[in-house]
Amino acid sequence: MRTETPCHAAYSCSMMKKVALLALLLLFACSRNVAVVAPPQNTNDETAIEVAYVGMPTVVIHQFPSESSPQITTFRYTETVSILAQKGDWVRVRTILGNGWMKRAELINAAEVEQVLKNPVPRFLTPPQPIPDSRAHGEIAMNARVNTDGEVIDVTLLNNSTRNKALADANTTALKTARFYPMLQKGQRVVFTYEHHVYY
Repeated sequence: MRTETPCHAAYSCSMMKKVALLALLLLFACSRNVAVVAPPQNTNDETAIEVAYVGMPTVVIHQFPSESSPQITTFRYTETVSILAQKGDWVRVRTILGNGWMKRAELINAAEVEQVLKNPVPRFLTPPQPIPDSRAHGEIAMNARVNTDGEVIDVTLLNNSTRNKALADANTTALKTARFYPMLQKGQRVVFTYEHHVYY
C-alpha cells in the first residue's frame, strides 16, 4: 500500500488550486474579450446627385460604362433611377445588386414620366418601315395587338381601298416589326390595340 508524505500531499493540493485558478482566469478573460465583428460596410450608400426615370421599355445596367461590359441587371419603363455620377454619355446608377452604368439618353425627367402616366396613349418606339408605291391610291387600315413589352404580337387588316393585296401584306409585315413604348394604366403595363392607317 502506497502512502503520500504530508509534503507531497500539500504540493498536490497547491498545484490543483493553481490549475483551477488559472482555468477560472482564462474562462473569465475569454468571456470579457469577445471579439465584436462589425457588419460589412454598405458600398451602396452614396448620395444621389439626381433622380430620373427609365425612358425605354427595358434598359440594361452594365458593370462598367461600356456596351460590352457584363450585365448586372435591367430596369423597366418609368422605373425610378438614382444617379450617382456621370462619365460622358454614361451615368452610374444604384441597383439592389450594386452600382452599375447606363446611357444617359435612356432616361427621362419627372415631367415627362408624369405626362406618360397621366395620358396613356400608344407611342411608337420604332415605327413601321414605310412601303412606297407611287401607283397606289387609297388607304390601308390595320389593327395591331401589342403586349406589355411594347411588341406587336398580331396584326389584322381592317381595310384596303388600294385593292393591292401585296401592298397590304407588305404594310402588315412592316407593322409587325414595329415597337411601341409600353402602355401604362395605374402604373401597370397592359396589353393594348392600336389602329394604324397608311395613305397612298
